[in-house]
Amino acid sequence: MLDLAVLTLIATLLCLQSTILDAKLLVWEDGRPTIAFGPHYGKSMYEVANNELGYVNKMLASSSGDSAHLAEFNICLGLAILAEDEDCFNATISKRYGPAPHECDEHVEISLEVDGCRDYQEAHFVASCGICAADLSESIQEWADDREPDSEDEGWY
Repeated sequence: MLDLAVLTLIATLLCLQSTILDAKLLVWEDGRPTIAFGPHYGKSMYEVANNELGYVNKMLASSSGDSAHLAEFNICLGLAILAEDEDCFNATISKRYGPAPHECDEHVEISLEVDGCRDYQEAHFVASCGICAADLSESIQEWADDREPDSEDEGWY
């Protein structure tokens, strides 16, 4: 049987991924994870982690055992230090906590999918958001159905 300390640690680890953004310690600004408290409020976490080693050491030495939020913040500081560059760090944070707020229709990616067998094939377009992978096929189809042809559109039926 697992003891209480192990169960508490497991529960904490399962909850951590939502807490740092929910607690507003880290927020997305201009597509960058940004510190939302303390002396480096409003600054990119990647830049602070790689240029303010005194601050990083102070945060890592603080008692993060008292707060799951602070423990996860410190993990993110470590990820920023270890990241190859800021884009890699941003991608890691995006995977861990979800992408930065964005307008899906500004990041549409369209692909062609073919279904069927050797004797019968059907092709259709699939549209999705390039950031969060939301399915935009229906809204793109509605846009195409409602679109009025321009005089320059030859062959538009």
